[in-house]
Amino acid sequence: MRSNEKIKFEVLLGDQTLSLLVVPFPEERYVNIYGEDITKRKGAEEAIHRLNVRFEMAQRAVGVGVWDWDFKTGKIEWTFEMFRLFGLNPQKDIASFESWNSVIHSEDREIANFKVNQALKTHSFLNSEYRIVRPDGQMIWISALGQGEYDDQDRPIRMSGICRYHPTQKGRIRKTRKRKGTRCHFLR
Repeated sequence: MRSNEKIKFEVLLGDQTLSLLVVPFPEERYVNIYGEDITKRKGAEEAIHRLNVRFEMAQRAVGVGVWDWDFKTGKIEWTFEMFRLFGLNPQKDIASFESWNSVIHSEDREIANFKVNQALKTHSFLNSEYRIVRPDGQMIWISALGQGEYDDQDRPIRMSGICRYHPTQKGRIRKTRKRKGTRCHFLR
């Protein structure tokens, strides 16, 4: 026995999964082996993985991206589908309030931000529609739904929700373009 490096591995023993840790003591020429039954934890991890796979498949099928904004840390998390919806690359682009604002059509940015702030201020459900302009120049309508969470002093601590492509707005865009020329207008 030359190494004093600890070794950790998992062993399948019948229908049980064990986590084993081997701790060598080379000077004394022996090892201690510690084991833990992690069957329930492994089962829970597998169940969570299956749920995540289904969740991602459902998001892709209906074109919905999920977002979560933690006000304490300022961190925003987007699912892969959220990045795809906005035409952004999760390997290069960062989920942030600035990224969201950067894709919102300039004529819709003020009202979209107002609706988020108003929903937080009044503890109401966010229900907003706005246009985004993807980096490739494609313009699409987005429907955003969300809800704030508040601490015991009524201060917002987070807001979570979804964004989805709003295909029914296509007809509105076409009709507006015919009436107004080539400009697209936000309609309520």
